[in-house]
Amino acid sequence: MNELIAVNPKSLDKAEDWEDFISLWAMSKEIDTCNQFFKGDIAQKVSVKYGNDSLGKFAQAVGEPYQTIIGYRRVARAFLTDKRGLNLSWTHYHLASHTDEYDKRQGTFKSDNRAKWINEANDEGWSSNRLAVEIKKQKALVKETAAIYYGQYLDKVKNVLTHIDKGAFTRSEREQFIERIDTIFLDIKDYWTSDLLPAKKKPPKSDSISKPKMSKRKIYNTKLEADEALKKHKKKKGDILVRHRSDDKWELVSKEALHNGD
Repeated sequence: MNELIAVNPKSLDKAEDWEDFISLWAMSKEIDTCNQFFKGDIAQKVSVKYGNDSLGKFAQAVGEPYQTIIGYRRVARAFLTDKRGLNLSWTHYHLASHTDEYDKRQGTFKSDNRAKWINEANDEGWSSNRLAVEIKKQKALVKETAAIYYGQYLDKVKNVLTHIDKGAFTRSEREQFIERIDTIFLDIKDYWTSDLLPAKKKPPKSDSISKPKMSKRKIYNTKLEADEALKKHKKKKGDILVRHRSDDKWELVSKEALHNGD
């Protein structure tokens, strides 16, 4: 795997039996892994020649998310050319690389846990999903790289959503799609901030009994009911969104309230 390999398209025309097709598939997988490592080697050489700050500019130039470029480079650093010969996918190597912390000052990894994981995956015949499960089970994912590791999934989502053909959507469909994205973002934000919000202060004790403040928002049992209510709302369309509540009910909420974290 030290040299780039390619498959001749004509080899598919020559394939005649089951084994031929399996062989071609295995070869294409090897090419995928080799090419991803090669991208990492390119990113590493760019950072050495032009500095680490150059990778952001490089990512824009090649049309790739910045974290994707960083991910390629990380794996290339973690597994040098003489450590890439196992019959595993690049994803295996990527997962294993996140079990070691990289020391930027020294330019090396602080440990070599990744070798243990990649060899075990190879010996046991684990899929990349199984390797991810085992690493998670052992809590072996390095904390310092967790944000980077999971952040790449966000880049992939962004890449998909920003490459959809907008022209295929009507104006109404586009507005509905944007509202759906806003709702999903709110659910994600709620999940990640639920345990970070400051505890609410208890109201001072009082001899007089005051009536509890009731929420002004009306709760709906189904999304259809909420959608119908949205159509009748007096505020400008787009300023109000339908939100799915944690109790499996629905409500109308303004964008201003979402911005304020309500």
